[in-house]
Amino acid sequence: MIEWVVLPLIGFLAGGYGVIVGAGGGFIIAPFLLLLLHLPPAIAAGTSLTAVFLNTLAGTLSYTRQQRIDYRVGLMIALPAVPGAFVGAAATQLVAPSAFRALFGLLLLGLAVYVAIRPEPARAGDTGPRAAGCPGQAPSDGAQDAARRDRRRAAEMVAAGFGLGFISSFFGVGAGWLVVPLLVHVYRFPTHTATATSIFSLSVYSAAGVAAHALQGNVLWPAAWAAGLGAVIAAPVCVHLSTSLKGTLLIRLLALALAAVGVTLLVR
Repeated sequence: MIEWVVLPLIGFLAGGYGVIVGAGGGFIIAPFLLLLLHLPPAIAAGTSLTAVFLNTLAGTLSYTRQQRIDYRVGLMIALPAVPGAFVGAAATQLVAPSAFRALFGLLLLGLAVYVAIRPEPARAGDTGPRAAGCPGQAPSDGAQDAARRDRRRAAEMVAAGFGLGFISSFFGVGAGWLVVPLLVHVYRFPTHTATATSIFSLSVYSAAGVAAHALQGNVLWPAAWAAGLGAVIAAPVCVHLSTSLKGTLLIRLLALALAAVGVTLLVR
């Protein structure tokens, strides 16, 4: 019975932390459901993703008021992620619990190492998407080169979006912790814009993942609502807090959380 008291607290901590780093908090909620409630992987993924959706929806509303979201780029990632979310939800049913935990742990550790090695964009002078030649932003090296670069970037985002949707539903974590490094390191977004855009895109494709899991009966609704309640309460508070944190600190916080959770999954 104690877990139903702890779940809102876990949701609050995970959701608040996830909103600050643009990750959605599922990388904390899903391992909790696996390791402490001993839920099957599919149920843990579906339940965690439901809490993630509620958290990111509340976070998106708060980031919208701060005008920090790049909606065009967010949708370019989110829309291709929708079919990936349905495929990922189906694939979760096919994996044994031990293999699921090992894959999850390795994924989190690998990303933690990458983020820790590259805590800042390679070019310190970049101030936003324009510097990287993101879709729709024409650099100064000629119209044809700009158009070709935009098409390549758009194709990359479509492919990345499908993969993010798959990972999000498969592990029940939202995969926002993959979107933030993508936007910061590849497309040279300022970290605070990247986190807000990540939360927005995550709210879109996590909704598809929740629908897919719900159709398969993979959501433990009382646990999802309990964790989601804490996550929703945390979102506006921590969105406000995020404005006072440096971008480098946000990235390092993300790396630390990923490493801790990854090691826990591998040793249990």
